[in-house]
Amino acid sequence: MTGGRAHAAVSADLGKFFPEESLAGNAAAAPLIEGRAVLDQPPQAAPPWLADAEDLCTVWTERNPKTADPALCEFAARELRAHAVPWRVALANWDYASSLKPTMKFSEGGMTAEGLTDANWGFCKEHPEAVRALLGREPRRSDMMNPRASILWWIAEYEIEREALGRDADPWRIAAGVFYPAAPDGKRAKLEVRRWLRVAQEHERILSSR
Repeated sequence: MTGGRAHAAVSADLGKFFPEESLAGNAAAAPLIEGRAVLDQPPQAAPPWLADAEDLCTVWTERNPKTADPALCEFAARELRAHAVPWRVALANWDYASSLKPTMKFSEGGMTAEGLTDANWGFCKEHPEAVRALLGREPRRSDMMNPRASILWWIAEYEIEREALGRDADPWRIAAGVFYPAAPDGKRAKLEVRRWLRVAQEHERILSSR
């Protein structure tokens, strides 16, 4: 991921979660969010990510109403759309991995996964340039439990795997690379994809029953 692309995609409202730091995309200089009413200006057309956010929030509310947050759903939908990542793939991955709990922590076999997107601290150490481009500063271990930082890191990992596997690679295969970069086409990764697909089917059932 290039610093410029990641820098532009960082949402200004991430600053609410890092008030003590100056993040990429300074809030004072950031453009107005698309689709929002602005005093003395004509209404804007709804941005494409807004429909994604509504669907994403509908699913999230059904799957884990305690952690569902419309603002976070908008943030996720906007960032995923900006990076051309299918939100259904992302949400199925996160739902299975953490049950959509931003404070999830799981250790096994010497590895520890944390936060909403089942991230690993090792990624931040191995790809500091990607993290700096997203947050505008060095990462801290405490960021692992920040859902917005977790979403941005997952997107960064997804883009790294997409570059490795090819821009036209199947999104589920790319997500498998995020999960297991050493063998995205191995049995373990394929098993995980099958699990995500079952979760995605549940998500579709929720949407179709509205």
